[in-house]
Amino acid sequence: MACFATPYGLRCAAHCFNRAHAQQRGQALIPAGGKLGVTSPRLKSMNLNTVLVPVAWETIEPEEGKFDFSNVDGLLKGARDNDLRLVILWFGAWKNTYSSYVPAWVKRDQTRFARVQTSDGHGTERLSPFPPPLAMLMLSHSLD
Repeated sequence: MACFATPYGLRCAAHCFNRAHAQQRGQALIPAGGKLGVTSPRLKSMNLNTVLVPVAWETIEPEEGKFDFSNVDGLLKGARDNDLRLVILWFGAWKNTYSSYVPAWVKRDQTRFARVQTSDGHGTERLSPFPPPLAMLMLSHSLD
């Protein structure tokens, strides 16, 4: 791997993230910057130099047009303070084909944010990559 045009030996740890487990324990949906700061010395002591951390759209834009990057800022600070590189895994519109990390305002507005429909016309929780009029047109043709 090359980082800043310099050869870089990647020794990486992935921040374990289990959404259901985090919600049961009342934790944030992405690790707070302070949490990375707590675990960073341990990662460094394991001779790691990079950490892979998920960041979810719903935590960055909880309200439409209102962005909060404080968690990402904290992650960056924790990585810098411990001389670690940070790889951000973006959980946006889809993750493993599901749309569970989109903000609530997207989940509620099914008119503006169309959902994928099965061939028999049943809706799913997955966002459609097609705008609503095109999605309806495609559905009508698939049912013919």
